[in-house]
Formats: sequence, structure tokens, C-alpha cells
Amino acid sequence: MVTVAIIAVLVTMAIPDYFQQTANQRLKDDITNLRGELQVARAAAMTTGSPVVLALNQPAANQYQLFLDNGAVGGVFGDGIWNGCEPLIGPGGRLINPIPPCGVVPDDGIRTLNPWVTVAILPPNAVIGFASSGRRNKPAIGQAGITLQNGYNLQRALSITVIGEVTNG
Repeated sequence: MVTVAIIAVLVTMAIPDYFQQTANQRLKDDITNLRGELQVARAAAMTTGSPVVLALNQPAANQYQLFLDNGAVGGVFGDGIWNGCEPLIGPGGRLINPIPPCGVVPDDGIRTLNPWVTVAILPPNAVIGFASSGRRNKPAIGQAGITLQNGYNLQRALSITVIGEVTNG
């Protein structure tokens, strides 16, 4: 009976730590994925000669899209807003054309962060964009960064310099 009680105490002490470690690892995974996505966005801008944008919390909270901001089908070139017809950038930098009619997004055009992660963008409500030179053009001046935080208040951040370099913040 004593053995069962000791095992029960040990299990109840280990479970919260396990959940915290799992949440922290998922946060690290998300920030690593975002760093890679920003590097893909920069490379795509330089390859295609068109601006590329990473829009966080779009189309919904904890989701994001990468798209070629080329103003296709009546959109505005370089405005930082996906107009529904501009090509999305899928995994590995592959261009995905929206399904006609414009605005229908294939499943692999939207990425999702872990649902227990809070996203903060510097400056608030901004998108991160890259010009065809590989330089950051959105926001055009000042600092740009992304901070993710989990339910245990652990934060991870990325900074994007004016020249387009992605660094841990």
C-alpha cells in the first residue's frame, strides 16, 4: 500500500512538468518553423522579383499565410494585403494558385500555429514583407519582429532586420 502511495505522489508531481515541457517544445518548434518560413519568403521574393508577405493571424487567429504580393487580378502590387487571387507560397517555397473563383485557398496554403500559443507582432497588426532585393519592406522602417508565448509565459522571439536577416530576438 505504501508503494502505491509513493508511486501516486511521484506521478502527480511528474505530470505538470511533462505538460510544461511539451508546451515549451511546441513553442520552440513554432518559432523554428516561422524562422524557416521567413527565410522562404525572402528567397521567394528574390527569385520571383515580386514582394512576398508573411501575414500572421490571417485568415484567423494562430494561422498565417505566405503570399506573392504581385497584385494579380485587380489587386494592388506590394500593398501587403492578400486579395484572394495572388499566389500563395506553400511548403518548400512552391507557388500555389488560388482555386477559381479567387479567394478559395487550398489546405496547404494556410499554416497553423499551436492553439495554445499567443502571437505578438512588432509593430502590432503588421505583416512582414520582403522586396525583390531580399530587403524587408514591411514594415519599411523601425523594428520588426514576432514574439510567441505559451500558457506557461515562456516567450520566443524573432527579429527581422531592414536588410532582411532573420535573427533570434
